[in-house]
Amino acid sequence: IYYGDEVGVVGCDDPDDRRTFPWGQGAEELVTYYATLAQIRSAYPALRTGSVETIATGNSNVMGYVRAEGDEIVVVLANNATSNKQIVVDVAKYGITAEQLQDMLGATVYDVVDGKVTVTVPALKGVILVEEAKTINVDVEALAPAFDEEAAKRPVAPTPSTPSTPSTPSTPSVPSTP
Repeated sequence: IYYGDEVGVVGCDDPDDRRTFPWGQGAEELVTYYATLAQIRSAYPALRTGSVETIATGNSNVMGYVRAEGDEIVVVLANNATSNKQIVVDVAKYGITAEQLQDMLGATVYDVVDGKVTVTVPALKGVILVEEAKTINVDVEALAPAFDEEAAKRPVAPTPSTPSTPSTPSTPSVPSTP
């Protein structure tokens, strides 16, 4: 994810890759989608620090990989085609023994049959398959300045802070001579 992707900013080489952020002009659906991805990444350690193994999907439009950290295994598939793609993944090969996998980007639960799962990967989107679904909360109101022009104009309330006492610089100690 590069600066501005979450609101649909496109760019090119300098200076187009670092334009100002278009506060209040993003698409709510896109902003929320990226926030959901961030929350899922935060909820699953395997997505942050786990090993990475690519999946041969058999489809040039779908890329896939498995991230694993301890007992947590996550399957990620992304589809850059303009139509849905059906992919069969041998999840047993990656250590998944569950009978079902939950897509964290949708409500779909996929059955694992003989160690394989058949997944419909939505057009221009993806799936993140996990054995145990965790609750993901996206605070859309907090995201509003990115897609709502009125929210972008409202001043941000300062966060309360505790006044700090200025510290006195310490005096370096002088070693004593024997």
